[in-house]
Amino acid sequence: MSTSPQSSIAKRVLTGSAWILGTQGLILVLVFLAQRIILSTLTKEENGTLAFERRMTDLIVGIIVDFGMNGIIIRRVVQHPDRAPQIISSAIAFRLVMWIVATTASAGYALAAGYAVVDVVIWSLYLLIAARTTMLRYAAEAPYRTSSRFHVISILGVVDALLFTALIYVFRAQLTPFTVIAAYALSAIPGFTILVLLDRGRFIRPSFVKWGEIKTLVRESVPVISAVALVGLHIALDTFLLEWYGTKRDLGVLSAVYTSIGPFLVILPQAVSLAVMPEIARLGITEVARRRDIVLTIVRLLVVFTVVIVCVAGPCIPVFIQMVSNGRYSAEYIQFFWFLWTAPFVAIVVFSQELAITMGQQRYNMWLAVGLLTFTVVFGFALIPILNSYGAVLARLATVTAGAGICFVVLRRIVGEHLDLLLVVRICVVIIMGMVATTWLSSHVQAWVAIVGSVTAALVASVAMGLLVRSDIRFVNGLLRRSL
Repeated sequence: MSTSPQSSIAKRVLTGSAWILGTQGLILVLVFLAQRIILSTLTKEENGTLAFERRMTDLIVGIIVDFGMNGIIIRRVVQHPDRAPQIISSAIAFRLVMWIVATTASAGYALAAGYAVVDVVIWSLYLLIAARTTMLRYAAEAPYRTSSRFHVISILGVVDALLFTALIYVFRAQLTPFTVIAAYALSAIPGFTILVLLDRGRFIRPSFVKWGEIKTLVRESVPVISAVALVGLHIALDTFLLEWYGTKRDLGVLSAVYTSIGPFLVILPQAVSLAVMPEIARLGITEVARRRDIVLTIVRLLVVFTVVIVCVAGPCIPVFIQMVSNGRYSAEYIQFFWFLWTAPFVAIVVFSQELAITMGQQRYNMWLAVGLLTFTVVFGFALIPILNSYGAVLARLATVTAGAGICFVVLRRIVGEHLDLLLVVRICVVIIMGMVATTWLSSHVQAWVAIVGSVTAALVASVAMGLLVRSDIRFVNGLLRRSL
């Protein structure tokens, strides 16, 4: 029996997402175990030092080395498969040179601010080769990503996490910010090495580096790099504000919230985006309706799934804090809870950014980046000096909520009038219903009752608002049956 193009695309997206979600779930479990040791061993002040060294280096290296080039690499490899070796090798060469510049800048800032230069340099090396940071490793993974062969890169990501957790466990009695950073770097080396060895010179070779290709990649990335820089500032600004107005203890609390919950917020939208963007890139310019249907379906389901996930996780936050920090951060329960509710808005932002780059509409990400940074400045200066880490969390929630509003404008420009104000209102109703139900039930009934009640409220609202329809369930079920 023949398979329709739409079903083929959806099947590849589902299979790719399943691989990414499955392995990312295992990675999160392993990292969770490591974070439990870290958060229960380091003092809040030590965790604050670790957080600032990492966040400061993330900002500088992320802007200079990333250069907004990932989406460009994937699009060019998909559209010019015959030039894939030149594109990938040129991207790697460019990033190696920029990494030297970024590491020097990071070390200089650390020296001036009174932080450990060695810690910063080692963390910069980790950022260069790690799977999660999408720099050198992302370029090397391009042949797998563009052909939807996510199993290789997913398994190597599990290897990274397994080694990191093992190293943290082995050195648990001697943990310091330095040993934690060193464990990260050491854990990333084998996976990156294996990836390069698997390439066997097919795509990665010095002779493949072409100055013309580097210029093309840089030229196409220029509209993106400004957005990347502004988003990087948006992500890091609350840490800098807290370092200025608060204490290392406040930084430690915020870091505990971000490191323990943050990875869970992006796993779903990143998995879906990584799987679906190559498929969207393959669609011809005349296949507007199919592209629109894919985008709108993903937006609807991302909102539903993230709201349901938060409705399950919200009432479990006290238990989660006990597990991840041995109760050290139990007094900061409210920070963890409200940070969790950034999930639906983060999902919209992540997907919108990736879609704009894939569609060659990078200029729209500048709108989003300017908006996110503006809201971060406004809410950050208004809340952080007064409420410290709690203010930082509330500022982040307000910022990504406003950012999601900008994303709907961007998505409408890309997919057309089918994404109208009514759809936005329906999405808001579902999020608000889930938020209200979870907040009230978590403080009035037992956790399991709160979970059942919150999930029920979210699903009923999703069906009533038309975000979840029977065809979605039948379609996914049919794909799963055909995949078995």
